[in-house]
Amino acid sequence: MAADSQGKQTVSRHIGSSSDGALIGIDRLNDELDVIVIGSGAAGLTAAVRAAFLGLKVIVLEKADVLGGTTAWSAGAAWLPGSRHLADEANPDAASTYLRNLLGNGFDPPLIEAMLSTGPEVVEFLEAHTDVRFRAFGGTDYRTDVDGASLTGRTLEPAPFDDRAMGGAHRLVRGPFQGFTLFNGMQVDRADISNLSRAMTSSWALLFSALRLARHASDLVRFGRSSRRVRGNALVAMLIKSALALGVGLHTGAACAGLIRENGKVSGVKVLQEGEQIQLRARQAVVLATGGFSANSDWKTRHAPYAEHHRGMPPTTNSADGLRMALEIGARMASGNSSDYCFAPVSSTKLSSGGDALFPHFARDRCLPGCIAVGKSGRRFVNEGCSYHDFVLAMHSSGAVPAYLICDHQFLRRYGLGMVRPFPFPYGRYVRNGYLKRAKGIRQLASALEIDPEETERTVHRMNEYAVSGIDVDFRKGDDAHSRSQGDALHRPNPTLGPIEKPPYYAIEIVPGDTGTTCGLVTNADAQVLDSDNLPIDGLYACGMDMNNPTLGVHPSSGCNIGPALVFGFRAANNIKKKALTAVR
Repeated sequence: MAADSQGKQTVSRHIGSSSDGALIGIDRLNDELDVIVIGSGAAGLTAAVRAAFLGLKVIVLEKADVLGGTTAWSAGAAWLPGSRHLADEANPDAASTYLRNLLGNGFDPPLIEAMLSTGPEVVEFLEAHTDVRFRAFGGTDYRTDVDGASLTGRTLEPAPFDDRAMGGAHRLVRGPFQGFTLFNGMQVDRADISNLSRAMTSSWALLFSALRLARHASDLVRFGRSSRRVRGNALVAMLIKSALALGVGLHTGAACAGLIRENGKVSGVKVLQEGEQIQLRARQAVVLATGGFSANSDWKTRHAPYAEHHRGMPPTTNSADGLRMALEIGARMASGNSSDYCFAPVSSTKLSSGGDALFPHFARDRCLPGCIAVGKSGRRFVNEGCSYHDFVLAMHSSGAVPAYLICDHQFLRRYGLGMVRPFPFPYGRYVRNGYLKRAKGIRQLASALEIDPEETERTVHRMNEYAVSGIDVDFRKGDDAHSRSQGDALHRPNPTLGPIEKPPYYAIEIVPGDTGTTCGLVTNADAQVLDSDNLPIDGLYACGMDMNNPTLGVHPSSGCNIGPALVFGFRAANNIKKKALTAVR
């Protein structure tokens, strides 16, 4: 498909719509469409790409004016045990054992087996037949104390992608999460961050950083943007390019108001566009991939502990649309999950525009040596190096909401803290706007935070002792393989424990947040949505965060949202094609 200066119009023409974005030719589309996918994150795009590859005519409807959903803002990690790029495991059943031990009675053999067996197949398909490329993410599973956990990692991440290959369609990709960018839009991955932070101490890191910055500067001059995409933004861009090549229709600004069900089968959707409701029909199926309910305040009140403090990271369009439409025709939501969200601690600051900038504290600060987390009591409540999900669970269980990350000047300049970048980036504006609290002493800092000064001082003193001994007596930070892997490998004796002794001292406030929801519609292993009698609703599928996560919100490793999203989007397409062939026979 040719690209022009109006990338959005190019795609609109591709699906049979007018230049102003209104859908036209409905009768013709009704005659042609096999599958309607609602939502354009990893799950929806994978379902669309696979279905189109299998010969089905597919359209993707996206409520927002850009494509990519939560995936475009994410790290893009996908937990896909047994896939290529990963180290071979001595015990091929270890991943299943790990999940069985974590989930207990919640372990669903058909769902888990489908997820684990299909993951490698998805990777093989995407790398063989689309523009998607992966590489090993590294690290460990999160609960390395549980039998079956991997110490070498079962997670993949997208390879960097040059969006110049997309032509004008690059404009359709949701912009990256700003916390993952530097220098006016340069997207950075973990390797970039590591080398940029060591550029002043390592000649290799300096060369790496210089080359990366030179590429970015060249892009800005030539294209007015950075063409190098990483993380989830790269995954979305690769899937969009692949979808267009396979003839998938992509349409933005198309909010769906309801499902059409005729003779017991879901046969289409009601689309709202510019105040007009249009009915689109699909001969085979509708796939829900609308991103869950993270941005729906009413649902948050029902599902999130400390809802008044909870901050969701996903786009505001993730407002339970798919769930609501499915429930209206007899689908059911799962219950009894360990958690209904993928939790992450979040800090925030006010923007000049009046909105809030949010920052997820995945690992970069709290896990490193010289940073502690305390509650209002001034006492620690968690191994700061645990997973971001488990960190928030500890906030909930201990009542440390809000909590505070505390460090000294040496830590701040070496590693950064939240939105505050390490040296040589300036940080004064964060002090001035109140995001970063600063004081000459620990007691003064605690008073500024309105937490117990004496207990905070005692907590810091204990941590300084642990930094010398290398043993965290209270929470064993750095004892387990996961938290140890998140520390500074060059720091001794424990890569996660460091002193807090170089004034001035700093702190930021953090609250519970999420990177997405895990509670969704009950489905079978082929992503078919089930009704109250546990029977498939004919023609209706759900994947991504509209489907209840098979790991039930336990969050066993990085990538446990996107991994299942890819798998069950793929399986949904396979089942749709299978049923279509059966109907023909």
